[in-house]
Amino acid sequence: MQTWELLAHGVVQGVGFRWSVQMLAQKMKLPGSVRNNPDGTVTIVIQGTPTDLVKFKAELPNAAPYAQISRLDTKVLPEMEQMHSFHVLLKLPTPKRTMKP
Repeated sequence: MQTWELLAHGVVQGVGFRWSVQMLAQKMKLPGSVRNNPDGTVTIVIQGTPTDLVKFKAELPNAAPYAQISRLDTKVLPEMEQMHSFHVLLKLPTPKRTMKP
């Protein structure tokens, strides 16, 4: 069992990409999560056998019809606890700015 972190660049927000990622992961019975990032990228954390993860990554560009992935960075995350289901997470909060008087 491995855990991968995929960072998707391109047109991946506002086009149903996270929900399509969730549907693909559930279809393949792979646990993990997906979230939007403030910089316009999307982070996917996914667990499975190396063979299943390679297949997931290969099918990802076709998962959402309106998404256009220009780059997909992959990082192996060592020693992660086993996940049991797949979740769409809220995006990370944007840091609040303080107004000067």
